[in-house]
Amino acid sequence: MVSLYIKHQNHLTTTYGKRNMTSIDLHKYWSDAWENTLEDVRQRVGDDAMQQQFRTANKRKPEDKAWWYTNGLEMLKKYQSWRQESDWKIWTAPDGQPAIELNMMINFGTVPVKMALDRIMELPDGELVVLDLKTGSRTPSTTLQLGFYSVGIELTYGVKPKYGSYWMARKGEPTPIVDLSWYTSDRLIRLAEMFNRARYEGLFVPNISNCSLCGYTQHCEWYKKEEDKTNV
Repeated sequence: MVSLYIKHQNHLTTTYGKRNMTSIDLHKYWSDAWENTLEDVRQRVGDDAMQQQFRTANKRKPEDKAWWYTNGLEMLKKYQSWRQESDWKIWTAPDGQPAIELNMMINFGTVPVKMALDRIMELPDGELVVLDLKTGSRTPSTTLQLGFYSVGIELTYGVKPKYGSYWMARKGEPTPIVDLSWYTSDRLIRLAEMFNRARYEGLFVPNISNCSLCGYTQHCEWYKKEEDKTNV
């Protein structure tokens, strides 16, 4: 949920560039964006559904709305500090659009894939980096998402970002950049078409090792509830 709030700060780096903002400015900016985004989400999904998106499973350290408001501001401060110190800059796409929250529908072969790319950054040597913002505590174990984004940019603009990285908001730093050259358009088009064929044929293989990360668990026959675990 908080990723919506962090991403709502897109214009912090475009409107203000790398100019230092005072803590008062930043706090007000955050508060306004927080309230605006809460209201936007509430109108789209309803108050009950919005509240359910805040994780409160860990009662000792509940990540409720108050937690996200306080810690989200700290994540934003870390992001601002990194942008001010980093020599990475926001890439400008060939159509003149800053590569911030690029919403695109791209055909991977016969399969339309909807994408929302958080950032495409440009290194001093001109190479591009797909930067995906993550506000959770776990670093993704795969670069497949970054690969799809890289090929998506290639199919749209004819320019392929060579590298990818995850911005880990809690740590306030990007993961080491990885080479995305393995993810070719031919390879990912075939993968997308395999995914699509499996979807239409109802071939869904449950991955029961990551149930804690899935929002479908309460409706999944493969999910072991706590009472079931004690009987194993």
